[in-house]
Amino acid sequence: MVTEIKKIRAFEHMGPWREAHEMAVSIFEATKIFYKSADQAGLASSLRSAALSVTLRLARAFAEETYEKKINHFAGASGDLIRIQNELIIARDLEYMYASDFEDIAKQWLKVEKTVKDLLGKSKPVRKV
Repeated sequence: MVTEIKKIRAFEHMGPWREAHEMAVSIFEATKIFYKSADQAGLASSLRSAALSVTLRLARAFAEETYEKKINHFAGASGDLIRIQNELIIARDLEYMYASDFEDIAKQWLKVEKTVKDLLGKSKPVRKV
């Protein structure tokens, strides 16, 4: 039996990008209700920006050919995920978002964060002793 390996030809077909995209869409949906005050709007904007940045960094990593550039994009996505986690907690604690939205996005966040950590781990060069 011959197994055909299909090469991913576009970043939007990558599993990690799709997971991050789903999280970004959920963040955009959940933050629609944040526009009651300037503080809420600022937090919504920041969360949305960080979510978009994760997807962009994963897309850029896909397009890069060198190890160094790929790892920089994965590391940047990891930093953006920390920002999202922090801001989600603030939004939850200030009761800006529904608890159910927080829980759903937190689950998505964990999945994306694990995937990015796995990508960082797989991208590390093997050292010869």
